[in-house]
Amino acid sequence: MMNFNGQVTRRNVNMGSRAPRKTRDTILKNAELERARRQRERAEINAVLTIQRYMRKRISNNLIFHRLVKQSLTDKTAASILKVFSKRLYAYLEPNEFVYLINRTVADSSALFLFSNMLGDVSERKTSEELDTILMRSVKSLDTPAASETHIHNKLKFVLNCPYLITDEQLSALTQPSCNSSGEYENYWNDLYFISSLHTMKKENYLLFISALFSSELKPQLQCALDRNKDDMANYVVNFLAAFKGIKEATLSVHTSWFVIICSKLNEPLSIDVRLIDDNLQESLLNCFDWLKEESSSYWKGIHFFLSQLPSMQRNSILMSILTNTHIRNDLLELLCDDSVAANLNAFSVCSQMLNFYIPLSPDDQLFKTIITRDRLQALSINIAKLLISSILGSDTFIPSQELDTFIELMWNLIYLDSRVQFLKKGTSTFWDLVPEEMHNLNIKKEILEFEQYYRAYLVRFEEMDLNEDEMFDKKKFIDQNIKGQYLDDLKSKRRGSSSKIRKLELLFKFPFMIKFFERVDYFNDLIEADKIRIYSRNSFFGVFPGENRLRSTIRREHALEDAYNAYGAVGEMFKEKLGIQFVNEFGPEAGIDGGGITKEFLQTLVQEGFINQPFKLFDTTSFNKLYPSKNVSPQNLKYISFMGKILGKCLYENILVDVELADFFLKKILNVENNMNVPFNDLYSLDPEYYRNLMKLLEMSENELAYMDLYFEVPDAPNGKRIPLIKDGLSTKVTQKNVFEYITRISHYKLNLQLYTVTSRFITGLSYMIPAHWLRMFTSYELKTLISGSEKDFDLEDLKKNTSYGGFSESSVTIQHFWQVLSSFTPEERRKFLKFVFSVPTAPLKGFHSLNPLFGIRNAGDETDRLPTASTCINLLKLPDYQNYHTLREKLLTAINSDSRFELS
Repeated sequence: MMNFNGQVTRRNVNMGSRAPRKTRDTILKNAELERARRQRERAEINAVLTIQRYMRKRISNNLIFHRLVKQSLTDKTAASILKVFSKRLYAYLEPNEFVYLINRTVADSSALFLFSNMLGDVSERKTSEELDTILMRSVKSLDTPAASETHIHNKLKFVLNCPYLITDEQLSALTQPSCNSSGEYENYWNDLYFISSLHTMKKENYLLFISALFSSELKPQLQCALDRNKDDMANYVVNFLAAFKGIKEATLSVHTSWFVIICSKLNEPLSIDVRLIDDNLQESLLNCFDWLKEESSSYWKGIHFFLSQLPSMQRNSILMSILTNTHIRNDLLELLCDDSVAANLNAFSVCSQMLNFYIPLSPDDQLFKTIITRDRLQALSINIAKLLISSILGSDTFIPSQELDTFIELMWNLIYLDSRVQFLKKGTSTFWDLVPEEMHNLNIKKEILEFEQYYRAYLVRFEEMDLNEDEMFDKKKFIDQNIKGQYLDDLKSKRRGSSSKIRKLELLFKFPFMIKFFERVDYFNDLIEADKIRIYSRNSFFGVFPGENRLRSTIRREHALEDAYNAYGAVGEMFKEKLGIQFVNEFGPEAGIDGGGITKEFLQTLVQEGFINQPFKLFDTTSFNKLYPSKNVSPQNLKYISFMGKILGKCLYENILVDVELADFFLKKILNVENNMNVPFNDLYSLDPEYYRNLMKLLEMSENELAYMDLYFEVPDAPNGKRIPLIKDGLSTKVTQKNVFEYITRISHYKLNLQLYTVTSRFITGLSYMIPAHWLRMFTSYELKTLISGSEKDFDLEDLKKNTSYGGFSESSVTIQHFWQVLSSFTPEERRKFLKFVFSVPTAPLKGFHSLNPLFGIRNAGDETDRLPTASTCINLLKLPDYQNYHTLREKLLTAINSDSRFELS
């Protein structure tokens, strides 16, 4: 484009801004931001002005206060400055300036409470040792036995907040009145004992203070102080323990008594340094018993609370002290044997803990010689049984769960003690006589079977997981620990079923020994029958008809255990089904149709081979010739341990008695799956009585004798000679009188529990395929032995006679008449041999001979009187030649039962 002078120029055209146009919202937002910026600027300016104003004011005040102090003051002026400006001076004056003012004012008695407040305000002012000491001297006249609450609390504040280490002079001023030093604290002086260690600026000051306080000869009067310090009572307990070693003999009994009384009022848990629990403290706790004899309930409540706060070793140490103090122990036992247990629950809990600690650790005869008479223990046992029954069947007795566990443990200890020494008189030893008859008459079969369905529904969650045997065993342990309580809580919350029947079910779960033995056997059989119906229903659902579901196998007589394992080892719960056994001997397959007899013979053959003959050395024997799984079983043979558990379970499942005597401690382990199969020290006797006696001798040794023994917390591992520590640093920790109890407990735990854990768990795993562990929990170890092998008592000959069938004989046959006369003439031991000969076990059936299937039979074996009687144990049959002569029959029968002829000898 040309301009007027003819030159070409570029024309600029305003096309507008490329930036987006501002919207209304943008304009408003920007305005808001601008307002906020201006407001912030104004606030900053105001803050600066305020700071400047305060700085000028502080500088001005500082000049004024310093001039006031530096000028020549009269005492009156100095006092006025302190009174008028009071805490404002804290921000301006140095400690030496305070010292100057206080020295000028000390004669003014009206300033004493001002000085007391200054002492308590140590955290708000500048401080020095000189200043604080002068303050304490100045307020000495306030340190009377009846000092005010404010003054006492100022002392406490000083102790808590003092930034330097308190001096001896200050300690004396803080803890003692200025006069009547041998008198008793009054009013608020007692608050000093409730100082808290948690908020102290210097821990050393707290320790110095309480040590000086408790070691003074002033006797506390804490009754009024308890009301004022009810939220801080636990502080006294902690302070007493921390200062205990310095408490003088003159006040020790008073302080210890208050310690116990205050413990009796506490409920919340404490944090206690267990290193403070020494022999002197234990002795003091026992000595204060006489001081509190009129308040024995408070004493035992306090001791009970204190014990509940301690770890097991310290708790057991105090229990042992009570146990060995004849005076206190007898008073406690007399209280519990003669009085209502429910009214003395704390004392009873202490006694229960004491006996739970002692009974498993002591020889039975020692218990009755040194601790308690048989009559007293019986009275105590009856009282605890009544209490436990009342806690479930009654509505008035409530026992906290922790105490209930303690009482249940004691009851089991007493039950097992009675099984060994029979301290309970006839009629009491069963305990079920204490249960009301109407409760015995209740049938809870339905409730038990409903619980079993609940259990199986719970178990199926774990069965659906891909778990190995050990993992599944751990899961079942977890279930057994919790499921009964969960089920009872569920029943009660939903109010399902008869309340009386629920209470009886709870009685069965918690104290099965309160229910008659044969009633429990019936419930056990009910569970088995219901389980068989479940298996049958499952097979019917899958189209399997009766007879088709037999688990068939061929078993060589000479390799029965090996063949049986190969056939059934991998079979789990299916092993509950009927078996189809074909025996093979050196001549080939044996003839026979299994109507139950061949299965019985098969199981008894496996029991004989696995438990008695032992080709794989699966079991060891105690010195009492009782069996338990060998800890030395090779890993590859552990499968046979599990299989033998399954075989024993199958015998129980099919109601077949077997002649196997398992060690008592091992039976208890089977019954204690929910507690990790652990058994206590006392059961070491049934494993190795000599080792048990040697350990007990350690308890009687002096310190020098133990040192000569040169024992450490270790145990040798026989296979490789390696030493295994029983505790941390056990290889270097020597056994002394102080820790000998712990040594005995730990080494017995290793021998009984740790060393046998794997083999025991494998055996129980196999057993539980057939019989769940909680079914067996209904019984004691002696009762379980009876379930497995029958009763050791002599059998009822009339019962056998009533339940006998004859083949080729009649009840009036001469030989039969002679037969019963011969049996009657036998000794009990000979009759046991006869049972063993005929039924393969030397004991009668639990519920009598009518429960045999088939019934006992006597068949005429012909008139060849030179032949011996024989027996077919699988069908309970005696083959008896028709001797027609009493003496011949007796001689032949004795020969047969003593030679164990059965089929072989003729």
